[in-house]
Amino acid sequence: MTKKTFTVWLIIAIIAQLVLSAPVSAVLVSTVAQMVDGMFGGEMDDDYVEVWNGEMKDSFSGGSGSSDDPYLITDPRELAFLGFVVDDYNEDYNSENIHYLLCNDLDLNGIPWTPIGFDVGFRANFNGGNHVISGLYIDTGSIDSPYFGLFGENRGRIEYLNLRDVTVESRLSYARIGALCGLSSGNIFDCHAEDVSITFSGVPTSNSSLSAYGGLIGATSYQDSYLGTVERCSTSDSELMVNVGNVGGLIGYCETAVIDCYAENVDINTHNAFTVGGLVGELYETTREVDAYTETAIIERCYAEIIINSSATYVGGLIGRISDARVVDSYARGRSNANGSAGFGGFVGCIIGGKIRNCYCAFDSEASGVARTGGFVGTHTTSCYGNGSLDITYCVTYTMPKILDVEFEDGVGLFGCSPSLYVESYGRNVHDIYYLDENSKFIDGLECFKHMSTGESASRNSLESGSFYERMYWNDSVWKYYDVNIAEYSYPTLKCFE
Repeated sequence: MTKKTFTVWLIIAIIAQLVLSAPVSAVLVSTVAQMVDGMFGGEMDDDYVEVWNGEMKDSFSGGSGSSDDPYLITDPRELAFLGFVVDDYNEDYNSENIHYLLCNDLDLNGIPWTPIGFDVGFRANFNGGNHVISGLYIDTGSIDSPYFGLFGENRGRIEYLNLRDVTVESRLSYARIGALCGLSSGNIFDCHAEDVSITFSGVPTSNSSLSAYGGLIGATSYQDSYLGTVERCSTSDSELMVNVGNVGGLIGYCETAVIDCYAENVDINTHNAFTVGGLVGELYETTREVDAYTETAIIERCYAEIIINSSATYVGGLIGRISDARVVDSYARGRSNANGSAGFGGFVGCIIGGKIRNCYCAFDSEASGVARTGGFVGTHTTSCYGNGSLDITYCVTYTMPKILDVEFEDGVGLFGCSPSLYVESYGRNVHDIYYLDENSKFIDGLECFKHMSTGESASRNSLESGSFYERMYWNDSVWKYYDVNIAEYSYPTLKCFE
């Protein structure tokens, strides 16, 4: 027992005796632990990490599982025990009324990990206490499941958890993989992953396009008409090398709300994947009636600052493909190299239908062998997956992709296909979208194609002054118009990340 643990339990024993041996709750444990942290100047918590030896305990350190007295997890053996009781179909440990609290930083030590809830799904509530779990290693070949991460499938709530030094090696033709969880239909709040490496070395098959790989979450989906959320989450300093399915810096395939999230300094290297996006690979409609109002998948106040090298079918700076979903107050910046794709755009590779408002992109991009390349949208299609309606307004593209070959007729302008497809018909509402041309003027993109313009221009100074964004109805409580200079421009940033 460590000095700190001994001191905690000594103080608890004294308090319990003073109150006539009353039951001691986890809330009291947490309070006393904070007192002890103060006594030791907080230094012991910063350095204290429990390292896994591959074994499993047969109980937790304390608690009854209620919201005010959660089960306490203090070392990796108890975390392994959580995985055991969840996938043992034990509702006493896996239901919406059960709560867990992580009490220490844990090092899983690179020992092969079996995801929690890989079989039946995690349905409880897990509070990471802002602690760090590091050294997670998963080899998909040793587990009979398509869902991989610290958690396999999440149907409950996971919050306040940090992951670091995560490695996942996949050889499965179909899988959903992320550092935190493979599939989530529940809620994920304030969870972060850094130094993540996810690789695929298998052989693609006919169902590989349904796979999903994300830096944090493989895929999100609705469940029983309930639409979960991913909020205040991130991936950073990571790499994804995947040649199948839907790939995103944060989420591979998304049907739910993503709010105040980002992917930063993430390298995505793919060949023959289906969709690739800096934040989300595919954002797919999930219109459901919930509490008498309609909810759909939405990305709000999010960004991606990433590097993409890809020959996926659809490649976008923020999203690979959108189907009847909404994206507002978001941006994508970075570098990309696309080749052999059907659609490549600085913001979205392909839009089947949906709404984009108050967004921008700034990508240093090169494209070769791409059928349709656009500074903002790569291509627009209709299919059985979407109704084809468009609502794209008040958006900006700072840079245009460089086309490295000339045999492809479509591109490059604001859109990879002819602006005539975006006229106000068939439910299409597209206006006030600008791009910066070679003369440093912002051109009304609806009247332009291949840098040919007849619309009004806005100077760079007016763009940086803030008045331009005010005319574009950008909310100054959401956006900060002045930031550090990147290259020659001052790009807007989101205030929620200050």
